Amino acid sequence: MSGRNRHGGRVLLLLTAVLFLVGGGFTSLWVGVIAGIAGTQIDAPLTWWRAHLPPGTARMLARLWPWVLVAYLTWAVASWLIAALVAERILRLTPLVTAVTPLLLVLILVTAFAHDVQPRTDCRRHEAARRA
Repeated sequence: MSGRNRHGGRVLLLLTAVLFLVGGGFTSLWVGVIAGIAGTQIDAPLTWWRAHLPPGTARMLARLWPWVLVAYLTWAVASWLIAALVAERILRLTPLVTAVTPLLLVLILVTAFAHDVQPRTDCRRHEAARRA
């Protein structure tokens, strides 16, 4: 199944629901739903985001986009290392990991949409203006 399929996001949401119902757990539910929502917006014009996101907020969120990804990857690696090195500690941190992970994923989604609605400049024109 291609990620560029017109119905790919909806199919992922359906598969995520089935996976949850047969015991897939909450982690796959969070990740699947957030990825499915993002998948429904592939090649979409994102008009809702353009209309409802103030330009200043959109620029700020767009600048945060790569850093939110770095924060999530750091969070994932740190959680894995804690679990691998000190297994009894991760049991006490499970509620925190369970709460923070979906929040970071939603923040990634929002900042990615804000990044995508930013107007693009023509790189060649920008380079020529900078050199002049």
